[in-house]
Amino acid sequence: MRRGPRLRRHCRHRRGCISRDAYGLAYDSVRRKLVLFGGRGQDHSGQDVLYDTTWEWDGIVWQQIATPMKPSPRGAFGMTYDPRRGRVVLYGGANLTDFFYDTWEYDGTTWTPRGTPGPPRSFYTRMVYDAARGRVVLFGGDGDGVDPAIPYTWEWDGTQWTEIAAVPEPRPRLAVPLVYDIVRRQVVMFGGQLDTNLFTPLLNDTWTRSGSTWLERPKGISPVGPSPRSRHAMVYEQRRATAVLFGGRDSAGACLDDTWVWSGSSWQRLPRRLRCVLGDCNAWIIGRGR
Repeated sequence: MRRGPRLRRHCRHRRGCISRDAYGLAYDSVRRKLVLFGGRGQDHSGQDVLYDTTWEWDGIVWQQIATPMKPSPRGAFGMTYDPRRGRVVLYGGANLTDFFYDTWEYDGTTWTPRGTPGPPRSFYTRMVYDAARGRVVLFGGDGDGVDPAIPYTWEWDGTQWTEIAAVPEPRPRLAVPLVYDIVRRQVVMFGGQLDTNLFTPLLNDTWTRSGSTWLERPKGISPVGPSPRSRHAMVYEQRRATAVLFGGRDSAGACLDDTWVWSGSSWQRLPRRLRCVLGDCNAWIIGRGR
C-alpha cells in the first residue's frame, strides 16, 4: 500500500477504535452489530502502520473483540456480510510490502481461514452480498500496485470461489463501492479509478448486475449524474429503495461533498452537503436506518 495523507477520525473515539482508513466495515444483521477490521493508521512520528484488530459497534459503544485467530495486519481489502450463513467474509488486501489472496470468515467469535483457491491477490477490491443468488460478489481491485486494475467478477458460495465470465463486463477498476438493491434484486456500481496512480482517469459509469449479467445504465454526466470519482461511499436505503452515493475524490485529488441517489433508472442530486470524506468502506445499518 502506498503511504497516505494524515488521517482524520473515521469513527467516534469514545473508548473505541482509533483513527484509520482502508479498513473493512460490514453490518452483521443477525447480531445487529457493525464489524470493523484492520486498516491503516499512523504512529506518533507519522509513519504508516497496519492493524489486525476487530471492533464491533452496537449503536452506542465500540468494543474490541479478542479473537483466537485473525487475519494478518492489512488494509484495502474486500469485506461484506453473508446473512444466509451468518458470516463476515474478508478477501485480499495489502500491507506495506505485499499483497494477499486469502479468504477469512468471522462468526462473531473468531476469524477462520478458508484455505481454498480464489481470485488473484489484490487490494482495493470490493465485495457485496447478492441475496437473490445467495453468494458474495467480488469485483475489481489491483494486483500489484503498478499495473492497471484487474478485470474480473468472482462469486463466493461459502465453500469455493468461482470466476464468472460476462459479456458485457465493466471496465477494470478499483476503489469503487458495490451495493445490493434488495427491491430490484441487483448489484449497483458507480465510478472508480483505472489504476493506483493518484491522478489516473476516473470513471462515471453506472452498472447493475442481475443474476450473472452486467448491464451499463445511462451514463451519468454532471449535472445529470455524479461526476467522475473514486473512493466514494455508497449505501442502500431500503425504506426508499434507493442507492445513496456520497463524496469521494475527483481527478485533481480534491475531496467531494455532494450526495446523489439512484432510483433504479436515474440519478438525482440531493441539496444537502456534508463534510467531505473519502469512503473506503461502507455499511448500512438496516435496523437503525443510519
